[in-house]
Amino acid sequence: PEPESTSEDSTEEERLPKRLYPVSSRGLIIPPPSPDSDDDDDDDDRHTPVSSGIPWQTRRIWAPIVTYGLLALGFTLLDESFPLMAAAELENGGLKIQSKVVGAILATGAVSTLAFT
Repeated sequence: PEPESTSEDSTEEERLPKRLYPVSSRGLIIPPPSPDSDDDDDDDDRHTPVSSGIPWQTRRIWAPIVTYGLLALGFTLLDESFPLMAAAELENGGLKIQSKVVGAILATGAVSTLAFT
């Protein structure tokens, strides 16, 4: 009868969990060959490293990023254009508000932002 193998006899490869895809020495996933690829291709794309990080191509990732960017752009445009419009002359389409009042309006907005965040 064969002797029972102990955990000391097992190799490191047997103790580690199996991976779905091979990983290069730099920690990058090596994708499997596509099912429709020919074996006689000269350019072997199977060994092109693919990042093992977050899948940035999904809509689930990009939708909140783009939404936040658009929201930030809107607030920046408002913060920059309101003082210009408020201080401009009436004949130029402005409100002709004194700069002290414009500053008070902006300060009130900043305080209310801090209070509700």
